[in-house]
Amino acid sequence: PTTEVINIALTGKASNFKTYRLSDLSGRIVTEGSLSGKNTSVDLRSINKGIYLLHLSDGRLTATKKVIRM
Repeated sequence: PTTEVINIALTGKASNFKTYRLSDLSGRIVTEGSLSGKNTSVDLRSINKGIYLLHLSDGRLTATKKVIRM
């Protein structure tokens, strides 16, 4: 859970991910962008409280994590 910012730290095989996309549970994209280096911060203060899905991608593979904005 977070109230303001999520920090994305890429290690191992995940370090190949280049982009992120945050969507709500209905699939609507809330924000997206490029991952810069091994650590990227995403500001969530402008989105409503709720449950979201964070998709990380390298163009071929995608990893998805649940994010709770409190």
